[in-house]
Order: sequence, then C-alpha cells, then structure tokens
Amino acid sequence: MRQSEDDTFLGILQRIRIGEITDEDEKLLSSRNAENLSKEELEEFGREGTYLFGEKILAERYKNFRLERLGSPIVEIVSKDSRYTPVGFEHKLRLAVGAKCALTMNLYVEVSLKISF
Repeated sequence: MRQSEDDTFLGILQRIRIGEITDEDEKLLSSRNAENLSKEELEEFGREGTYLFGEKILAERYKNFRLERLGSPIVEIVSKDSRYTPVGFEHKLRLAVGAKCALTMNLYVEVSLKISF
C-alpha cells in the first residue's frame, strides 16, 4: 500500500471511530471485500493485510494464530509498567522470531530503546 492509500485508510478509520463514515468510505471498503479481490490480491492480503476486529478477544486470537503459524518458539514478556497497567492485571507481550511488531511508546528513555524492522 502506498503512503497516499495509507492516508486514505487512516481517514476512513478515524471517521468510523466517531461514527461519521461517508458513502465514499463505504464504497472503498466494499471494493476490498474478499469476494471482489483477485487470487493474487487475496494471497497478498493473507500475508500483509490489515485486519479490523470489533472485539479485543478476536484480535488476540488472530494474533496468537499468526504467531503459532510462524513455527518459531514464542516468548512471553510481562509488563512491569504500573503507570499503564491497572492493579491486579498484567499485560503480556507474546513475540516470536519473524513476528511483526511496533514500538508505540518508549517508556525507558534512559536506555534509548529502539526496534528496527
């Protein structure tokens, strides 16, 4: 996906979030429905596609499915940051060699944490 397409998609997601989806947004999203894609597009989507889930549990299940499919050992890292973790809850990050991930916030700036892809 090119940058301009990313910007278009981001705009659609922002409008969906506030309940202001347009007819053009709906038309574009409908055009990307699996039944309207070629075999090549479906294969690429399976590897690189963006998936939207209405519930966190569905996203978690899909993430675990993709991790297990890599065939690499999966490691689990437990969050120790109490600023963003409610008392009594733990955040667990599951990673494997070959998994895609993104660092969204660096809370340990003293060591200048960096992740490359």
